[in-house]
Amino acid sequence: IFPPERYNNTLKITLHDKYIIIKNIVAADKTPDYRSTITYTTQGDVVFLIENIIPLLERWNAPISMALYTPGSDFKVTLDTILYFRNCHDQRDLVRDFASFHFFLEKDLMPSDTNLEIDESNFSCSSNDHLLKFKHNETYRAFKKLVYPINVGRNLARETVGTHFVLASDMELYPNPGVIENFFRMLNQNSDAFLNGKNIFIFPVFEIEEGLEVPQNKSQLRTLFNDHKLFWFHDKLAKSCHNVPNKTEWLNDDDPEMKVLVTVKRIGEQKIWEPMYIGTNAEPTFDERLSWEGKSDKMTQGYTMCLLDYNYHVLSNAFLIHKPGIKKGSQAFRPEFERATRKLMREVILPEIDLNYGKREGLKLVRMKKLCVFGAGAAGLISIKHGISFGCDVTAFEQTNKVGGLWNFTEEVGKDKYGLDIHSSMYQGLITNLPIEVMNYPGHPYNDQKYSYASSEEVLNYLQSFAEKNNLKNYIKFEHSVIRVRPLQGDTWEVIVKNLLENAYETYIFDLVLICSGPFNASFIPKLKGQEIFQGRQIHSHDYKRPEPFKDENVLVIGGSFSAIDIILQTSNHAKHVTWSNHLKDKLNTNSYNDRIVHKPDVLELKEKGAIFIDGSYQEFSSIIYATGYNYGFPFLSVDCGIGTEEGYIKPLYMHCLSINRPTLGFIGMMNLIVPNQCVDLQARFCLTFMTGRKLLPSKEEMIEDYEDEMKRRQDRGVPKRKTHFMGGQYSHEYFINLAQKGNLQPIKPRVAKMHTKSLEIRKNNFLNFMKFKFHIVDDENFEISMIE
Repeated sequence: IFPPERYNNTLKITLHDKYIIIKNIVAADKTPDYRSTITYTTQGDVVFLIENIIPLLERWNAPISMALYTPGSDFKVTLDTILYFRNCHDQRDLVRDFASFHFFLEKDLMPSDTNLEIDESNFSCSSNDHLLKFKHNETYRAFKKLVYPINVGRNLARETVGTHFVLASDMELYPNPGVIENFFRMLNQNSDAFLNGKNIFIFPVFEIEEGLEVPQNKSQLRTLFNDHKLFWFHDKLAKSCHNVPNKTEWLNDDDPEMKVLVTVKRIGEQKIWEPMYIGTNAEPTFDERLSWEGKSDKMTQGYTMCLLDYNYHVLSNAFLIHKPGIKKGSQAFRPEFERATRKLMREVILPEIDLNYGKREGLKLVRMKKLCVFGAGAAGLISIKHGISFGCDVTAFEQTNKVGGLWNFTEEVGKDKYGLDIHSSMYQGLITNLPIEVMNYPGHPYNDQKYSYASSEEVLNYLQSFAEKNNLKNYIKFEHSVIRVRPLQGDTWEVIVKNLLENAYETYIFDLVLICSGPFNASFIPKLKGQEIFQGRQIHSHDYKRPEPFKDENVLVIGGSFSAIDIILQTSNHAKHVTWSNHLKDKLNTNSYNDRIVHKPDVLELKEKGAIFIDGSYQEFSSIIYATGYNYGFPFLSVDCGIGTEEGYIKPLYMHCLSINRPTLGFIGMMNLIVPNQCVDLQARFCLTFMTGRKLLPSKEEMIEDYEDEMKRRQDRGVPKRKTHFMGGQYSHEYFINLAQKGNLQPIKPRVAKMHTKSLEIRKNNFLNFMKFKFHIVDDENFEISMIE
């Protein structure tokens, strides 16, 4: 810590590694009081200076030490811009009083004609007002694509301060007014509380929508937050950078006086957190081998402070707001730098820190794992929620502009406006074939309603409410289509997506990938002889939307699924005749519903106007609806992902959800004949338990053995490979028990399996009136049923 007499605001030029350092190239006119104020230290380039110095000074109104990167021609532009702010701007008094500027640049990029004898008396305002319109793409730094040595600037800005306390922050982060006065009042009232140990004082950081006024106080901040116009810092991009503890408590605290809301230490396997804080120059310096482009540039300082046992005091009535405009995407060039940074930290920097400061038992620098979730339907939403609770930095990609996945009804079929396949299989009048008492996520029941069997609209409302209640939309990039996924060295994944709104491709790097696009991706239509000569309409049930288009037609429905039954019942009220071709062992009696429904066995051959069945009979039709299920399709997965679907199922998967070849890749919700939301909840917890290292994964050999045993059991039961992921009844119950045991997880309530089995029985025996039944939960084991007219 510099004592007062050490402060020197005179010009000083030094060489530092490959850099020229110019301290106080333009110093503030006022000398700061060493003990009664705080210096805001920051760094940037000329564009950051232009955009931020005035709003920053207006809110801080105290010393600022600003280190500016000035390679090549940026040197003169930056110097002239500083002089313009000091001599011409409306707020020039603020700039003169409080802002000290320092330059840093590579030695070989120092302009040869540089003159450091600055004479402000002859500075012309009229001939330099164009400087404030200078843009990033006009800088020498951008033109030469120079790597920005951000930590050289951070350290330089701190070295030159003349106060005991320092707020080391970024230039685009604006503090709430009155922080300094309130901070010293808090210290004076609690002087003994911070005498012991090493202490820093944390500012929660937020970002705000573009075009809005930055809040002046916490009351305004809270209003903007509740209106979804202001968010926690990097909430939509990199939550790992700002894991402030007690977030809800902080927002709800309305005490006008500043206090320490909570004190924490970063010990154990904590999430990564790069806090902005008031400290002193006694804190460790920033590692200058880390660049802005590679991210994680403050991370090693935080790790060192862990080893030094710092206390982190979160301030109740202090905050920083990022310059308006929310960043939602990462620059395409950065993944290359990120990989190099991770390698440098792992192989060089962290071993050096451990050597210098000594390892501490149980303390690790644990980078928050980046989790990618594909899809925002039922499987995707619960995967996002559990990813957050497992401490992951979650990003989800959703092809449409809303949550709910296939439960979103649309009249459109074929392709959407972007030329992509329509995902939704919903049709009007759909009623769930399972009661809502087992259709919910564990711990998140449906609102009580008269019947247990819900409409598709009610299911969609449930999912939308779940997403809203848990703030899951903040993690989702809507209208982003996944183009390619491929594994990289070091167990990471490259994910390329197309931003459909901007018609631009974006590249991301993730540690973990959960595919939650569901089992209804690629319509399966069996090959039948004569298919190409049939003159009528042929569609898959995926494209069936309503029965009216089949009015007065003879319709053939092929398949024995629940959707086939629904379509038969619906179309029979409009069509002349409906023929149902299936090979169900237990035939449903449809005569009591409609005598226009005819049962037939499998189709042998199609003709121009009809079909011959395997019993030798022939009937004519104008339309054929194939309710014959789906294939699994993941065209975005590269071959080296180690996943195959050519035999009609996903292989090889451990417990039907975790890739055996690459166990940082999971598939959630690919099962059939199960209780879906209960299943995806358990599968997501199972995958994340192993992916995040909370439980050690079995060896590859053990997983393969388990997989082969499962396939053998299914083969012995006569289950075709195409139905590998089909469960039903007792088998789904056994699967859930096994999944919970292997993952050491909270199991699904015993009543769920019983209710599932009972609901299938009711549907089979009362397929016309099953929706009138109501399930009543008694306890974890038991339930009751009533029929409501």
